[in-house]
Amino acid sequence: MRNFAFRSVLILTMFTAFLGCSSDSDSETSCPLGYTGSNCDMEKVPTKMFISKIRVTSFPNQNNTSDWDVGSAPDIFVRLGRGTGDANTVTLYTSNYFENVLSTGTDTYDFVPVTPIEILSPTQTHLIVLGDYDSVSANELMGGYTFTPYENGMDFPTEMDVYTAGSLLRFKLYVSYQW
Repeated sequence: MRNFAFRSVLILTMFTAFLGCSSDSDSETSCPLGYTGSNCDMEKVPTKMFISKIRVTSFPNQNNTSDWDVGSAPDIFVRLGRGTGDANTVTLYTSNYFENVLSTGTDTYDFVPVTPIEILSPTQTHLIVLGDYDSVSANELMGGYTFTPYENGMDFPTEMDVYTAGSLLRFKLYVSYQW
């Protein structure tokens, strides 16, 4: 009798475990957002990303050894696009400008679009540039970077720094994801 009870408990335990695994067909619901897999260790590739704010944290105050504008500081604006800067680059956002500003190392300049900028191809190359707005002549390029908004292994940060070590030009992007 004791042997029968032991086998019954063993069979019941195995049957429950088997049913639990097979009935848990939506195992992704227990994974953190953006992850999948039996151990939630695989990142999903986002279908879209959204940039709610672009912060300029530093930039060059001069164009080599000359001022950007004669008699005043630069009037900075941001442009973001999908592409590398060639003729096929698609502009996604162009901001208004901050008039007569200097980079002090502590001041930051926030560019907040009316609606978040949609990144429809997060794994493709994008371009972000800082410009000096000029009302009487052509705008000047102060600098910029190409970057990939999403790369596997990033762990979905909500803030992304875009810069090159040693450069005076630095951006911080505030992002969210959609899967």
